[in-house]
Amino acid sequence: MGILEGIGEAVTGFLIVFFILIILMVVIYLFKFLFGKKEKKAENIATAAEAPVNQTAQLKGLSEKKVVAIATAAIAASRGSSDCAFNVISIQKIS
Repeated sequence: MGILEGIGEAVTGFLIVFFILIILMVVIYLFKFLFGKKEKKAENIATAAEAPVNQTAQLKGLSEKKVVAIATAAIAASRGSSDCAFNVISIQKIS
């Protein structure tokens, strides 16, 4: 067995490995379509993105406890539950 035969077998092995990896990549990519979660409508996402801009001016006159209650209710509504499975420990102003 010469060196050229060994190189040929090595290249063949590499090609087989990469071909199998490409097949696995395609299968995993297709799982997203078969078993993925359904996304919400684009309208709901657009209104949720615009809401903080419009409500920032309205929240300036409220006390901190009311803002915490509003934020907690908003998180619970976005999770789709009426009761919260979390407690707000602290709130830090970012900007």
